[in-house]
Amino acid sequence: MNSSYWERTALELEWDAVIVGGGFVGCWAALHLKRKKPHWKIGVVERSAFGAGASTRNAGFACFGSPTELLDDLSQASEAHVWGRVERRWRGLSLWRSAFSEHDLRWEPLGGHELFRIHESDLAQQTQDALPGLNRSMKSITSQGEVFRAMDQLPGKQWHSGVKILGEAQLHPGKALFALQQACQSAGIHLLFGADVAPFDRWEHTTAGWLLPTSRGTVAAERVGMCTNGATSGLFPEWPVVPARGQVVLTHPLPSVPYRGTFHADAGYLYFRNVGDRLLLGGARNHFRAQEQTDDRNTTEEVTGFLEQYLRDVLLPGLPVSVDQTWAGTMAFGPNNEKDPLLAQHKPGLWSAVRLGGMGVALAPVLGEELAVGLMGE
Repeated sequence: MNSSYWERTALELEWDAVIVGGGFVGCWAALHLKRKKPHWKIGVVERSAFGAGASTRNAGFACFGSPTELLDDLSQASEAHVWGRVERRWRGLSLWRSAFSEHDLRWEPLGGHELFRIHESDLAQQTQDALPGLNRSMKSITSQGEVFRAMDQLPGKQWHSGVKILGEAQLHPGKALFALQQACQSAGIHLLFGADVAPFDRWEHTTAGWLLPTSRGTVAAERVGMCTNGATSGLFPEWPVVPARGQVVLTHPLPSVPYRGTFHADAGYLYFRNVGDRLLLGGARNHFRAQEQTDDRNTTEEVTGFLEQYLRDVLLPGLPVSVDQTWAGTMAFGPNNEKDPLLAQHKPGLWSAVRLGGMGVALAPVLGEELAVGLMGE
């Protein structure tokens, strides 16, 4: 559907800075930038009606890294690098809680858990043995003495053992984004929804800045911050950003839910939580890696079928369970599965803050501020 003349000309599309992408990172970046430069005219351009790349299509985990994920990271990178990454995640979660109320976020501090199945006894033992070292490193970040500890009770006989993760929580991503967007609007930031931005080869760079063709008119801005995460490859194919679809299933209400809080399994590739009296399960992209490297937000029968089978066979064996909803969102990693964000200046006045590595909830406040600082330095 084409925009009318009236719709196009009613909008003020000339800004000091524009953020492309109205999800968590984009809105946090705009908010930080407006607070630092209150006299600037700042706009946020979002292709969907709400911000539906990953910010509102994830599982609603406020997490900073399960033990197996951290141990895998430590096997591939230096301790300073890994713990620096965790510190940014922890700080980001703290920024959410200082900026918004638990009610705004629907924040539930029920704690996290990592579970190991019977056939994973070796991995479970290796993880248990590593907990004291992980806790020593986490204490310098969180000031808590024991972030990870062995679970006393398991939610079923199918589990060999588990680790409790203190400080992890769940939230409502839609409510959180709505609160963040309201904060942006209250600060005088212009939010433009339903505006698809054309690929970079159609942009123009002038002495005054950038001209971005969109489905709702041409945006002019001296500075541009790209916060498009998994959608980045469609705009800038040469940037080292690989989309990674994450599919999710949500059950109908259950008579009882044996899982309260957030849970990680299968080395973190499966994640589940209660949503009231329902159970949400997502992930499994490690079993379908090639086909999940896409920004297509449609679900597939292969992945949702795998998740439904896991629900019935592993999570809720012997219980009647039916799926009410399925959906998909898009994460982003590097070409070699790198998790570090791509925060960089690519051309004069053009910056990126993308590639969140599945940790967008935690990283968004911090990465948004870092992008704002970069744009201010232009």
